[in-house]
Amino acid sequence: MIRNNSNESANKTPAEEMSAINKAQLSIHTFTYTLPCSKEVYTTFITQLKESCQLIPYNNESVTTYTCTNFYSIGLNRIEFKKILLPTNNYKYCIVFLVNPLNMVDNPDILYNQIINAANLKDIPELLKDTLSHLSNDLNIIYNDGKITRADYCFNLWFLNQVFAELYLHNLIKMANIPKRFTEKQVYSSTKHRKVGESYALTISCKSYEFSIYLKHSQIKEHNKRCHKEIYDKATSKDSKGQLRFELRSKRNKLYNDKKSQNLSELELISGKNQNPISTVQNLLRQMYGTGDFYTYNRAGEIIQNCSYLPKVKKNMLRLLKAVKIHRTLNYSVLHEHDDTITREWFKQCMKHFNYIDLSPITLPNKCPLKYFPNPVEYLLGHSSEHLKKTDVVTFDFTEIEE
Repeated sequence: MIRNNSNESANKTPAEEMSAINKAQLSIHTFTYTLPCSKEVYTTFITQLKESCQLIPYNNESVTTYTCTNFYSIGLNRIEFKKILLPTNNYKYCIVFLVNPLNMVDNPDILYNQIINAANLKDIPELLKDTLSHLSNDLNIIYNDGKITRADYCFNLWFLNQVFAELYLHNLIKMANIPKRFTEKQVYSSTKHRKVGESYALTISCKSYEFSIYLKHSQIKEHNKRCHKEIYDKATSKDSKGQLRFELRSKRNKLYNDKKSQNLSELELISGKNQNPISTVQNLLRQMYGTGDFYTYNRAGEIIQNCSYLPKVKKNMLRLLKAVKIHRTLNYSVLHEHDDTITREWFKQCMKHFNYIDLSPITLPNKCPLKYFPNPVEYLLGHSSEHLKKTDVVTFDFTEIEE
């Protein structure tokens, strides 16, 4: 049986709840709202805030910025006042708000590792307006002049325990094929003395957006260590165990294209009407992992041997399966570097064969305690709950598994 987290769905049947999962869109983690304003509004607003919070200044040749982080509890993670020198020697003024809509909703049971319920996305424009009106003492701000300059859309999975989440990330997710025009984020390792992939995440980026898959509990622990204090409360830290987040960080050019292609207003980009993020994530995941599920190496070989393909096709599939296992990646560039007979056309054709039989070339170790994981697209679309205790919208009946 499936239990939906939403209070509105208490009387839904399991079939109706599964239908709701299949139609669910990505929710909003945070977004950046950039509001141009007059010098008078800028001066009045910044003067008001100086009375109740500390403003940290930053200057360079053309921009003077004052930053405030005192209003996290009402959904404004950061406020930046910018005074920008133009080539004409005039100034333009703007206020930049980093917004977490979760904290704008009156719900004391929500934890900080969670995101705003998709059902509440439609309320974000009004919540933003009310919050800014209250903060500015009803200062005459023209809200419709603002632009969404970044929006982070995401969905979360909670595996039965942290071990399962780490297994899914390290043994499967991090072995992705990095699509063309994308680069993988790397960080400097003081032990290896070179740049390596992130320890608890995989992040890829192109000119218009970033896409990141990361362990929320590991992020929280790293954040606390860096800040030398507990940033998150114990309930949030506990709930983050087993949590894997998939996050699309859209920049302004992608948001502008989303807006034009769907004939949306600016604030409809963050009110649940933007349907492009879920198709973007779905297409990315299919490029990174194919459409098939993950099995142990031996079991994947058996599936190939028992399928109806011609012997030559099976031979090629087994060759790719072995190459991915040896080099610990499905990334075409790496496979081609080690074996130049693996051409892009050969790789694409081989992936089509894998997709057709619902098998991924990425495999689990034969000694792995779990013998199967669904493809991430199956989780995204709500087609599988295997090894999960909950998602953003549903909690499943499950048995606790000790770590």
